[in-house]
Amino acid sequence: MWRLIDRARVGELPDRLAWLILGFGMVVSFGLAMWFGRNSWYSVDEQVWLTESADFSLGTAFSDHYGHLVLVPRVLYKLIFATLGTGYLPFRLLSLFAIFLTVALLFVVLKRRLPAFVALAPCLVLLVFPVDPWNYLVGNGFFVLLPVACGLAALICLERQNRTGDFAAFGLLCFGILTCTFVLPFIAGIALVFLLTRENRHRAWIGLLPLAAYALWRLLEGVATTTAANDGTDWVNLFQLPVWSFQAIGAILAALAGLNFDVSTHAPYPSGGPAAPSLAILVVGAAAWHLRKAGPSRDLWLFLAILLALFTSQVLVSGEAGRGPAEPRYMYPGAILVVLAGAEILRGIQWSRAGFIGIWSVCVVSLLTGGALLTRNTEWMKLWFDQARADITAISLLESTGNPPPVSAQPRLRALPRYSGSGAEAYGFRGWSTTDLINGPAWASEQVDDFLARSRGYGLEPLPTAGTCRVATKAVDGKLPLPMAGGLIQAAADGKVTLGRFAPTASVDLGPVRKGLTYRITLIPDRDSTRWYLTGPRLRLCAG
Repeated sequence: MWRLIDRARVGELPDRLAWLILGFGMVVSFGLAMWFGRNSWYSVDEQVWLTESADFSLGTAFSDHYGHLVLVPRVLYKLIFATLGTGYLPFRLLSLFAIFLTVALLFVVLKRRLPAFVALAPCLVLLVFPVDPWNYLVGNGFFVLLPVACGLAALICLERQNRTGDFAAFGLLCFGILTCTFVLPFIAGIALVFLLTRENRHRAWIGLLPLAAYALWRLLEGVATTTAANDGTDWVNLFQLPVWSFQAIGAILAALAGLNFDVSTHAPYPSGGPAAPSLAILVVGAAAWHLRKAGPSRDLWLFLAILLALFTSQVLVSGEAGRGPAEPRYMYPGAILVVLAGAEILRGIQWSRAGFIGIWSVCVVSLLTGGALLTRNTEWMKLWFDQARADITAISLLESTGNPPPVSAQPRLRALPRYSGSGAEAYGFRGWSTTDLINGPAWASEQVDDFLARSRGYGLEPLPTAGTCRVATKAVDGKLPLPMAGGLIQAAADGKVTLGRFAPTASVDLGPVRKGLTYRITLIPDRDSTRWYLTGPRLRLCAG
């Protein structure tokens, strides 16, 4: 046993054995993702692309998506919708493909700096990274991690130190920028480091040209839409960059070590956990002590520049998005870059038996924690997807009137402002049916009722005089059904009135009413024939 460990730590075991273990890890990761992600559904970004695909054009492909240029995902999603339909399996497979490609490329980079079986440990952790379920269990992983894979492949090509490698790296970075802006840190880091090193200054075009192309797209997109692409960028946030970077590194290290799990809530710590600051101080301090003697290499400066560019891009939009350094969707790219920088710092050291066992112990702990997180994430993500269906149901009903209220008036919980029910329904309706709402969980029907009522601003309008109410209908079992367009009501006692439609119990508070006064409620009919109803103190519907 010790003999095998010693051979592994000094790199005497064949690389193909490490590749076989990595491949087996991908098979296991695939099985876990298929099982735990069996209820996965469209994320908010994918809902927008579904909407856009109904009326797709070249302009749509190049249009801004909250600051991102996502031409490749848009085109690919359109092709899948047109050929395979809207079943979600293809998009989950795309996400896993991007993860496996990214980890495989990372392993190539790492094993050029570390023994293969040392490089293997963090790669296995990154194959199952459930702290970031939106990239592991949902289709988001495709457009987030494929650009990262392009960046890693570009770094591999640049190591060739020849014209062929440079042109290949340039092409990969261009493809990455057409996929999503998560490749921008690689582009910015390469451009910066090459500009600052005399022997590589003539190669700076590899990063500068894609960077200029992205800047030109942002400019043209802003002109075309009469306003600059709004991604929430706030340059004042740069003052937060040092503390953001420190907290992000701590959160990433805690996630990689499997120490980001809150046993009391069975969920990830929102800021990486109590271990995060200690890990950040320990690792950064150890790295600085090590570099004091060895000195930083050009590649280390490059990897650190890429990591800093990533943190900069995150902190610039942190205010608008309301996200912190431990935001799960930031974690995957950040973890890959932290591992990359760590490998360069440790390049060339002689691994002791204790060090080798230590890194694999961390790997095992992290994988075990990952299993716990997968179980938890499956539960809350199913709720998220059901809430998204409720949003989609309400949006569809609003749009069926032909005169929906503006998006700003709609309390969208799981749908982005750009989502349009009419566009998405070109591929079929994906919301809750009337039967599902009435017979399903009460919270879903209540969410739809609340969405519709708040969007339309439904309320009771007191008439100026009490008047006489010629009773047309009285409440039955405490519920007063309303005509599709609303009507006049009167209460036989003071009290509070609530409005409902699909929910078994009315949940929309319309406020108090006074005994004997008449109130008008105006409703806007939609395509569903289910009637609204009121509950309150001995209510009756007036005839005219």
